[in-house]
Amino acid sequence: MGVSTDAIIFYGIPGAEDGTEIEGLYPYEGLTDEQESLMERLKNDCDSTLLELYGFMEKWRSDFKGNERDEYYERRKKVQDQILCDIGFHCSDSYSMPYIYYKGAGAYASRGYTVDISGMILTMPNPEWDIEIKSFCEKIKVNYTQPKWYLVSWWG
Repeated sequence: MGVSTDAIIFYGIPGAEDGTEIEGLYPYEGLTDEQESLMERLKNDCDSTLLELYGFMEKWRSDFKGNERDEYYERRKKVQDQILCDIGFHCSDSYSMPYIYYKGAGAYASRGYTVDISGMILTMPNPEWDIEIKSFCEKIKVNYTQPKWYLVSWWG
């Protein structure tokens, strides 16, 4: 086994590249205790934290029986489908850099595989994407900057 190098193209806001960060995302300089706590939760368990921010407060219980499990996952999926943006990471396992992206705009190519991106319109993003990314930034309490297309890599 070797180390995989992957390509990621996304529409969004990049994190650290030359020492700059998504202000308010990582690192936590100048944040209130509440903001710092939220950032720590996003870093450690992004999916569950985002679900809570979007109103899904239920927790998985090992005592769910039969239909309860299916109903729980249906309710969870309904909320997940409303979250149109996410936080991803590029660079490497040992030095991961965050980025915020619109889920429907982008592609990921694992080492040795090709991904057809001819259907992507890289120069004409949908104005709705900007609205969603701005709303997402407000929800997770980070500063919004104009999103763009980015190509980054992941080594890990």
